[in-house]
Amino acid sequence: MHTLLAQLAEKPATQAIGLSIKAGDVAAALRGIERLVQRIYCEPLNTALIFADPLLDATCQWLGYESLQANSVAFALAGNAPAAQPGQVVCVVSRLQRAGGHTAVLAEILSSPDFKNLPVTVLLTGVGGATAADALTLRFGHLPQVRFERAPRFSRLRKLGWLQQRLHQLQPTDVWLVNHHHDSVAVAAVQPDQGYSLHYLHHGDHHLCLGVYLGYGAHIDLHPMGFRNCRCVLGIAHNSYLPLTAPDRGVRTSATPHAAAHATPAAAAVGKPRLVTCTAAGANKVAVPYWLSYLQVIPLVLAQTQGVHVHIGKLGRLYRLRMAWALWRKGIAANRFCYVAQVDSVWRALQLHQVDLYLTSFPYGGAKTMVEVMGAGVPMAVHVHSTRPFLSAIDMAPEGSLFWRSPRELLELLEWLATQGKASLHQMGQQARACYENNHLPAYLQTRVADAQRAAIEARYLQAPVLASSSPLDVAFETTLQMSLLGWLRRKFYFYGRVFRSAFD
Repeated sequence: MHTLLAQLAEKPATQAIGLSIKAGDVAAALRGIERLVQRIYCEPLNTALIFADPLLDATCQWLGYESLQANSVAFALAGNAPAAQPGQVVCVVSRLQRAGGHTAVLAEILSSPDFKNLPVTVLLTGVGGATAADALTLRFGHLPQVRFERAPRFSRLRKLGWLQQRLHQLQPTDVWLVNHHHDSVAVAAVQPDQGYSLHYLHHGDHHLCLGVYLGYGAHIDLHPMGFRNCRCVLGIAHNSYLPLTAPDRGVRTSATPHAAAHATPAAAAVGKPRLVTCTAAGANKVAVPYWLSYLQVIPLVLAQTQGVHVHIGKLGRLYRLRMAWALWRKGIAANRFCYVAQVDSVWRALQLHQVDLYLTSFPYGGAKTMVEVMGAGVPMAVHVHSTRPFLSAIDMAPEGSLFWRSPRELLELLEWLATQGKASLHQMGQQARACYENNHLPAYLQTRVADAQRAAIEARYLQAPVLASSSPLDVAFETTLQMSLLGWLRRKFYFYGRVFRSAFD
């Protein structure tokens, strides 16, 4: 403990946490860790700059150990609850969201044959917000073996004690840790040598996230960028790659993508066959301070294609008004931006709107969504982040994808597509579908399949070349755009908005 306190005292960022521990206030220490991580990851300039901190993880584990020791007698006297079953699997989760990528990933893992006959209990900590009932019904309604329990509200110490008590009562053989970035309670709750195997699902991969350096159990990365970063940059020697998947919903049957466009909801806005583009992402991926704005790019795209852009994902009312204003300034009809707040399946939505080209979200790409785009056989144009290509999910892009950094490059690609016509789009779509079939079928979640292919897949991603960032001059110029007074105001608005939302759990 003395060594831990000394290390915490050495760093200005963690001094307050050390003082809370010294005073014996475990609840304040847990809350202090949570607030520190929030403060760091809510600042956009820190995204993909820091991914983990071993001292914070060690502190969480020490707090969890102290809690376990303090309550072990009470747990032993209570005995096992009737819910304990042989082969029990427990998932410790912060929050599940209806449209959350990690929610879909967890549902697909639990849907795999490896979990078919196993009882699964999902323990929700509530750190980061409450879980809506419809999220559970939508994603897990078809899994009768999965049940959910919610931790008591407000007190972090009560949450920690409850989690450790339930783990003791359920006596699981496997525990899956699926925590949000700042969930110190979840990371403190799990402990080594407790009779279960730990699986850390590293889904909070763009930001500082607690639990990365636990040092025991299996560390699982969900995409090649994260796998390579954890192995080569963070030094996690025994991490493994578990591919993102999506149920196969087939490709659209029309041999000529434009032929039926006038009958689709999106293309009906132009009344004749035109290029239909699409982006699927929430405000957390596109309404982010960056030198290049989604509000700037989409009007340019629509002016070039004379078609329709479909946006799938929640955007705030103010942001949508700003988009309408940007379109009006370019003389573009408002109905050519087709806003769809929420869908049950991005794959089905792409088919419904007969999307010709998918524009990946920026500045943060969505790896899980890219899997559905590939499966639907839709070609994609991927934005390459100017300073941190990791954020663009470019390693996920199938062969034949288009890459662009600046609006000028994107418009040139669209002009090229206009001259190449349907043949090029059709070929890129076939390549996208082939990538899905070779890498992202649900069968790849099965242990026997994953084990058979893991070595080859991991070796391929470790040897793959890393796409270079922009030139130093471009990086410097784009940074000055973000560091301007307007950029500073946007970042602060974004920062306090995230902190405010995170406070209500």
